[in-house]
Amino acid sequence: MTIPLLFMAGALLLGLPGCWLLLRPSRAALAGAVLLLALATALGYAAIRLWQEVPPPAPAFRLEAPAGHFQTVTPAALPAALAASRGRPVLLEFYADWCPSCIVWKQEVFSRRDVQAVLAPVVLLQIDA
Repeated sequence: MTIPLLFMAGALLLGLPGCWLLLRPSRAALAGAVLLLALATALGYAAIRLWQEVPPPAPAFRLEAPAGHFQTVTPAALPAALAASRGRPVLLEFYADWCPSCIVWKQEVFSRRDVQAVLAPVVLLQIDA
């Protein structure tokens, strides 16, 4: 917490002389004012960025479903899931609990052992719609 405060203090200490130099009529004073104000802006920006809460990086997506079974993913996690497939073919199913066709596919097709055996080399991802 002390580094953002130091950056903000530095921004103020550089910004005040920069504003004062803007009142001078010479070209050198104007160049100095621009330089000081640019540095003050950079320090202020860095202080604000350091104060903001940065969420921890999302954990890497892991394929945890056994072969031949679907793993549910969110739309936001889909790019990570595709990257985790590492070049294997992917079957993406859009599924909803209220969808009669989805229920039929789940109960009569994807639950069969022969279908699961055929789909074993394929990464099965399911987006709950």
